[in-house]
Amino acid sequence: MIGGVRVSALEAGPRAATTRDVVLVHGLAISNRCWRRVIARLGADHRVLAPDLPGVGRSSEPDRELGLADLVAGLVVWMDAVGMRQPVLVGHSLGCEVVAVLAAEHPQRVSGVVLVSPGGGTIRRPLWQQALRLAADGLRERP
Repeated sequence: MIGGVRVSALEAGPRAATTRDVVLVHGLAISNRCWRRVIARLGADHRVLAPDLPGVGRSSEPDRELGLADLVAGLVVWMDAVGMRQPVLVGHSLGCEVVAVLAAEHPQRVSGVVLVSPGGGTIRRPLWQQALRLAADGLRERP
């Protein structure tokens, strides 16, 4: 639980001092299931966790709308709760923004950052283009 929100996560890999911890953060309108193949491969050698952000997938709904700062703060609390001290953070789309801000604000908490297909950022596409991309991504995600 993070601030009253139950956070669901997929997990794989050994918990050993010799392994590297990896946290996978999904993008907008998709859940942690988008990481299944990555988890299977990385989990052979690393401890890998992929949380569902609040209100997504199997995580519970927050009692209010969460902004980027809330997601970052929540991810830090969640990392503490699951024992992730200095993981490599991997973000996809919106997850890139969460990961990048977390790394910028808490550099001591991160051993590396991987940004996969960053979405938005400071250069915003027109709303209609974002809606088309979101719809295309949504078609690939199971309901």
